[in-house]
Amino acid sequence: MMLIVPGQRFFEFVGGINAQALYLFIITVLLLSVLTLDIEKTISKAMSYFWFFLFILFCIISFTWTQDTVFGLRMLVKLLAPFLFLIGILVYFGSEDTAKSERFIIFLAVVVLLLGVFNLLSQGALGPLKGTKGWGGGDVLSAPYMSPANFSFFMGTVALISLANFICVRKMIFFILYVAFSGAVLWAYTRISMAGLLIGSAMLVFMLLKSTMTRIIIPSTMAVLLLVSVFTVDSIRSRMFFNAQEISLSTALSNPNTLAESINTSGRTYLWGEAYKHFKHSSEITGAGIGSVDKWLESFRRTDALHSEFIRLYFELGMLGLLFYVMALIQMYSISFRIYRNYDDKTTQKYSSIAVAVLSFYVITLITDNSLNYVTEFGMYVFATQGLAMVAANRIANLKQEKR
Repeated sequence: MMLIVPGQRFFEFVGGINAQALYLFIITVLLLSVLTLDIEKTISKAMSYFWFFLFILFCIISFTWTQDTVFGLRMLVKLLAPFLFLIGILVYFGSEDTAKSERFIIFLAVVVLLLGVFNLLSQGALGPLKGTKGWGGGDVLSAPYMSPANFSFFMGTVALISLANFICVRKMIFFILYVAFSGAVLWAYTRISMAGLLIGSAMLVFMLLKSTMTRIIIPSTMAVLLLVSVFTVDSIRSRMFFNAQEISLSTALSNPNTLAESINTSGRTYLWGEAYKHFKHSSEITGAGIGSVDKWLESFRRTDALHSEFIRLYFELGMLGLLFYVMALIQMYSISFRIYRNYDDKTTQKYSSIAVAVLSFYVITLITDNSLNYVTEFGMYVFATQGLAMVAANRIANLKQEKR
C-alpha cells in the first residue's frame, strides 16, 4: 500500500493514518464482518484460544483508564487483526486451502524480495533507501517502504516455511527458496532476525528429521556457529558491542561483567529507562491503558517505537495484561505441540512444526523490537501458520471419524 500511495494520509480528523494503517483497518473491518456471518462458530473457535480472547477483552476494558483513546484504538486494531485472521482461517478454511495459502505466502515473499533487490540495485527507484549500513559498510536490503526489521521478519517467516517443505518433500526448489530468503535476512542486517531464523531453523530440524543423531548435531552446530560468529565475525561483533575490537570469546568467558557492559543495545536501555520514569506512577497491575506508550513516544520525539513489546505491554496493561498475553503465547505453543504429538501424518506434522518455529521467531523479536506494529508484514503470517496447523489436524480428525 505504501508503494502505491506513499505519503498519503487518511482520517485526519482523528490524527491521521498512513496507507498501511488504512489497509490494516479495512482488513480488520472485513474480518469482523465476515466472522459475524457465523457467530456461533466464531465464538467457539475464539474460545479455543481462551487466553488471547481474555487478553483482547482486557485491552478493550483498559480504554476506561487509557491516556489516549485514539492511540488506544490504533493499538487495539494491531492486536486484534491477527487474532481475527486466525479465527477466520479456523471458521472458513478447508483442508484444500492449506496448500494454496502456503503457495500464496511464498509467492508474495518472492515478489517482495524481488522488489527489494530491484530497489536497492536501482538506488531507490521504487522508494527511498533506508540509509543504514550493513556488512562491510554496504547498503542493507529491504523492500520499498519497509524497514529492514519488518522486511527481515517476513523473509525469515517464509524461509522457515520453505525449510519445512524441503525437509518433508525433498524438493530442491524449497531449499533454494530457503537459501534466498535466509540470504535476505542476512542482507537486512537485523540482529534479532538472524537469531530468530537460526533458532526457528534448528527447531524445524529437531521436529521434522527422524534421525536422533541428526536432530541433535545440526541444531547444536547452529547454536555454536551463532555464538562463535558473535565474537569472530567483525561485522556482527561491531554491531553487538561497543569497543568491539576489545571483545573476544576469551573475554566473554573470563570477564562476563565486561561483556555485559559492552553490549550495544542501540539506545534501547536508555529509552526503556526514560519510559520507566514516565510510567512509574501508573498502576503496576493494570498499567496506563492501551495506546499510552505511543502517546508518550509522540511527545518524547526521539523515536516512534519502544523496541520491546513485552515492556510496552507492561507499561500499557500492567502485570495483569502482560500475564494474559504470555499465557496466550503459551497456549498457542501448547496447541501446536499437541497437534505435533497427536497426529503422525507428514502434512500435519509439517504445519504444526512451522507453527512452533514461526511463533518462536515471533516471540524472540518481541523482546527487542516492535513486532506488534508489523501486522500485515509479520503478525498475520505468524497467526496464519497457527490456523493452518489446526485446519490440517481437523482434516485428519474428520477422516478418523468417518472411518468409524
